Amino acid sequence: MKRSLEEAVQSSEQEETSKQQKLNSGNGKKQQAPKDLEQIVKKCITEKKYEDMVKACSLNPEIYKEYRKLKFKQTIYKLDGTLLISNGDDPDNDYIGKLKKIIRIDFEQVHTLIQLQWYYKKSDIDSKYNNQKQNFSENEVFLTEHTDYALVDCINGKCDIITYDEYDQLSSIPANTFYSRAEYNAAKKKFNPPLEKWKKGCICNVPLNPDLLYVQCDKCSNWIHITCAGLTSEQVETIENYECKNCKK
Repeated sequence: MKRSLEEAVQSSEQEETSKQQKLNSGNGKKQQAPKDLEQIVKKCITEKKYEDMVKACSLNPEIYKEYRKLKFKQTIYKLDGTLLISNGDDPDNDYIGKLKKIIRIDFEQVHTLIQLQWYYKKSDIDSKYNNQKQNFSENEVFLTEHTDYALVDCINGKCDIITYDEYDQLSSIPANTFYSRAEYNAAKKKFNPPLEKWKKGCICNVPLNPDLLYVQCDKCSNWIHITCAGLTSEQVETIENYECKNCKK
């Protein structure tokens, strides 16, 4: 479903050319003939080049329409909502995207497409951060600049994305709930805010990962990884008072 990063960057570089073509089309240039469009649409559907299809058809307002919401399988989806998108390579691990456009192309037959702005999971982050990924949760996502077009039938449902603090306060995690504390620029391979500005914890001073087990110091109230505290999960269950190494100094 997702294009490669190289394809996404190339698409971004071509965007200005596409915009100029669109402007030109409104300044006296003849619109693309339906006969040409028929071949383009068929080719784009076959090759799953939906962005090319959108660019070609958007020059013809009589067949191209954009909407703010859609109904699919009895569920209403609105722009800027977060969606679960089917992953053909791993059906149990949906992609996550923000809904940016809803497009209806009515030519020969009706095609409903969506534009998605992708959230990356830690497995999508560049390998330069491999040493830091132990501090990222399995339910942590990062909004990127990476976008794609897809047919509407790729939608698997809705999901919720909340802040780290909201997520950390949950006693149980509802299904399809994720959190985000940063955005990620896939082309530049950089986080915003950068890692050094993320909230840190424990005596090892790294970003907290709610997937891991912690014990709270009774003196400073800091949360300490049980591995840094030298404790097992069984010991944490029975311990009455805990004082971290820094407070013992």
